[in-house]
This record gives sequence, C-alpha cells and structure tokens, in this order.
Amino acid sequence: MFFLLFIFPLVSTFDYSIKIEEKSSINKSIYEFSRPYELLNNFQSSFSLTNNNKSLILTKIIDRDYWCTQNICSCDICSFILELFSNDDKISPIFSTINITITDINDHSCQFLDIQNNISLSESIQIGHRFPIARAIDYDSGINGQLSFKFLNNLNNYFDLNIINLSINEYAIYGIVKHSFDRELNEKYDLIIEAHDHGLSQVRINRTKITIWILDENDNAPKFNQTEYSIQVNFFNF
Repeated sequence: MFFLLFIFPLVSTFDYSIKIEEKSSINKSIYEFSRPYELLNNFQSSFSLTNNNKSLILTKIIDRDYWCTQNICSCDICSFILELFSNDDKISPIFSTINITITDINDHSCQFLDIQNNISLSESIQIGHRFPIARAIDYDSGINGQLSFKFLNNLNNYFDLNIINLSINEYAIYGIVKHSFDRELNEKYDLIIEAHDHGLSQVRINRTKITIWILDENDNAPKFNQTEYSIQVNFFNF
C-alpha cells in the first residue's frame, strides 16, 4: 500500500503596531524589522523599505487633517494596515501586518467662516434676541480641534455669545442681546471675538472683529426748552 504525502509550506504571521505624528520627517526610519520584508500594499504610496528592506520609512509628508477632509482616514482615529511578506528563511514564507496610527499635532487655529462683519439691530429689539455672527472650524482633531469663544471688549455686557456645536470641530456662533439700546447715546458697537483651542502642548488663538449698528426708532417726541413762553407785543397808533 502506498501513501501520498503532500507537504504544504507553513505560513507564519507576525503583527506590528506603531504610532507616528503627522508631518513626521521623510526618509527616516519609523520602524526596524528583524528580517527583510516586501510591501504587499502601500497606503497612499507613503512608505518604503530601505536598509536591505528592514527599515520602514516615510516617503511623503502626511497631513492628517487633509486626509480627514478628503475622507482618506477618520478624524477620530487615523489608522491603517500595511501588509508585508518575507521569504528570508527559505523554509516558510512569512506574511505580516503592521498597524500604523497617525497622531494629530496642533497645527491649525480657528478659522471664521461666513462672518457677518456689519450687523444691524433695531433700537427697540427685545432682550434675548439671537442673531447669527459666523461659523468657526478647527481642522485638528480631538482636543486640538475643540474651541472656546469669548468677547474681549464687551463693554457694559450689552451682548453675549451663544455657541452651537455643528460637529466635533465646527461651531455656529450667535450673539444674544442682553441690554436695551438707546441709539441717541451709542449707535455703534465694535466687538472682538476670540477663539482658542484646547491643545495641551500649545494653544492656538484667532480673533475676528464685528461691528453692530443700532438702527433708529421714532421714540423721541419734540422737546421745548421750557413749558411756557411770554411774548410782549407793542401796538403803535398812527
């Protein structure tokens, strides 16, 4: 009796995982393997192998925030897998994966969009009235993209800010009337809005200026200097 024995090559799998900052330097090793590999896939053509195929390097500057806006990666977690192959030991091929996570750096400050630089409000407008000012966005992620806002020169607290979160790093900015107006006393309010992010290593700040004009209402009747006047009339006989 004869038996046929088929011998299939064994395939081993080893997994690696690294984190690198966006905009890291190119042509520098980001990981050293113990054996030579070949890349089976290359995410966005951003990597290469050198040093006898044992060193993984970046070949392009990675702008994580740009990738996010193009839906290449997620704003929350920018992570992807490279597949590797090695036949170095001549016995069994080795298929490996390396998970690469791109961490965000705080390289963006707030951008103000759709700004209403000149806003007109009626002199008789009600306290509590809300009016749109702008949108704001920070293209960083996590706390680097979270923003806080305040007025820098809100004299006598005539106005307040109302901030609405549109997404993780985008906001709608509204003003709230907090005080009644008298145009005859003041017809214009120049205000500066400051936005700062919550970056740990560095806080980035941006500001924008708006002008609020108070429109006149017919709320004043004519006034005389005194309530009574005396007039003497002289008559002459001719």
